[in-house]
Amino acid sequence: MPVKKKHIIWVLANCNRAPYFTWFAREAAKHSDFQLSFVALYPTRPELVNELNTWGFECHWIPYYSGSRKQQLVKAFIALRRYFKKTKPDIVHTHLFDDSLSGILAARYAQVPMRVVTKGDASYHHYHVPHWTRFDKMINAGATDIIALSEESKEFIINTERAPFEKVHLLHHGLNIDEVTRATTATIESMKTRWNLTGKHVVGVVSRMVKWKGYDTLIEVAGETIKKDPNVHFLFCGNGPDKQRIMQRIREMQLEPFISLTGPIPAADMPSFFRCLNVFLHGAKMEPFGLVIAEAMLNGIPVVSTPTGAARDAIISGKHGYICDFGNTTAMSESILKLRDTEQASVLGKNARAQATILFSSSANYKNLLELYTKSHRQ
Repeated sequence: MPVKKKHIIWVLANCNRAPYFTWFAREAAKHSDFQLSFVALYPTRPELVNELNTWGFECHWIPYYSGSRKQQLVKAFIALRRYFKKTKPDIVHTHLFDDSLSGILAARYAQVPMRVVTKGDASYHHYHVPHWTRFDKMINAGATDIIALSEESKEFIINTERAPFEKVHLLHHGLNIDEVTRATTATIESMKTRWNLTGKHVVGVVSRMVKWKGYDTLIEVAGETIKKDPNVHFLFCGNGPDKQRIMQRIREMQLEPFISLTGPIPAADMPSFFRCLNVFLHGAKMEPFGLVIAEAMLNGIPVVSTPTGAARDAIISGKHGYICDFGNTTAMSESILKLRDTEQASVLGKNARAQATILFSSSANYKNLLELYTKSHRQ
């Protein structure tokens, strides 16, 4: 008699699209290890539903309006508990705060045996909204297993959130390598023309324009670097509430000729953007993972970063890029200038790609999650 496959439900809130959901779904579609379905919490029917349906997976949509968060969390809890009681999954896996608070508690009350939370926004409340940290601890208590996306995140969850050590597992995100490296020559040349990059040593930053991403430090890095070599050009890619303040600071330091603010770039064009760079620069203080770090490495771009997230776990200074202490503008600037040596940059870029391929592929992520689901369930 065939053994019944375990039923796993992934839950995600506040995302119209989620590349790592579809990357995991594509990987799962190649295998038949378990029954996989999804729940999306979003105001309108998200694009994610159609994407997952295309790959043969059911995706249940629950309307969720994050603007009235407390009320909506209660409604989501009720809807999810009802859904879990109806579908009787063996495992529920949540990923961000809103879906985890409602989803993990709902799964617990619905007596789902295994409740997994990936702490995709670990430390955010601790640094920026401290009165919500009690709910992070509530999620940890309700989960049977907690996934940290980096060693730094794991340390934070155990030491600061006081989650039991035996619950916490280190599993990196997995990226679809073909998709995140699919650059086109035409797009690369168009970008180089748009920002006048020909012959320049190009340094790229990709992140939301918010204070904790380290933009104040990165602008100082740009200033120090330009003084030593005005042929270096910086691309700041992203948007956010701090954009005007960042622009003002760039004007005050008279760096407009050396820093281009690109605005958001479509996901399909990001591989081409990375291929315009000689260096990828990251300045965040605490990054649960940092998909853009992994993307830059997979595109063969050496990374100069603070010791955070994927960078700390993957980069050995002088081999895949350079790790610099947070706020150490001199070390970051010197690292950028070292990478003007094209031979060294080429070696580090190749090493970075090889390292990221091992650590951050969707196939590696699938294998690690399958092991967790199977091992923990047996226990």
